[in-house]
Amino acid sequence: MRTLATLFAVSAALMSSTALADVNQMRSTALSWLVLQQKGDGSFPAPAGLEIQATAAAAEAMRAGGLSASPSYARAISWLANQSALSTDSRARQGAALANAGRDVSALAARLVSERDGTAVYQGTNYSGFAIWGPYANFGNSTVDTILALGLLREAGYAYSASGNEFAQTVECWVLPNRLSASPWTNSWTHAPAQTNQPSGAATGSTLATALVVYEVKQSLLSGRFTVGPG
Repeated sequence: MRTLATLFAVSAALMSSTALADVNQMRSTALSWLVLQQKGDGSFPAPAGLEIQATAAAAEAMRAGGLSASPSYARAISWLANQSALSTDSRARQGAALANAGRDVSALAARLVSERDGTAVYQGTNYSGFAIWGPYANFGNSTVDTILALGLLREAGYAYSASGNEFAQTVECWVLPNRLSASPWTNSWTHAPAQTNQPSGAATGSTLATALVVYEVKQSLLSGRFTVGPG
């Protein structure tokens, strides 16, 4: 029995080693392909209007893949630093990539903060003291844009006088209560909470919104961004 158990252990170790080698090989080849897609100006191809998001994602992938000292990464960061992002989504992704590259994004973060919506409607009543964003300034609030904006402020280490309370209240009293409870979307989040004239498809659970909420709430708690953690 002991010999059989040893054989199983050795076999599992070999399989694990092989799987790890396969994953590393796939990652290396994927990074090589990604670098080859880079355009001459440092950006990465994407549908019109999404070039900043694509280039920011490519820069983050290169950084995570150990290419932060490469010319390709430097060109991507330089291109991002010279773009004027218009939407909350593009600004948040641009700023996060630049912050992780060691660039000063305080001006970008301050502009994003200036465009936040400080009020929210919950069960028909207006409440203040929030930090919520839509796709653009003065647009309807969105779960995805709010979480992306909070992520940028965390990555940049940016804070203002009421940020701790606003971040906590936003998560505890706006993000978490907007989690869906009805089947088949139980425990997921929509792209945006229910609003007047909202498309019917927006009321269903969103993979993107749910993944962003789960990730950002955890990261914000770990980094102490909330004065009171969600409970």
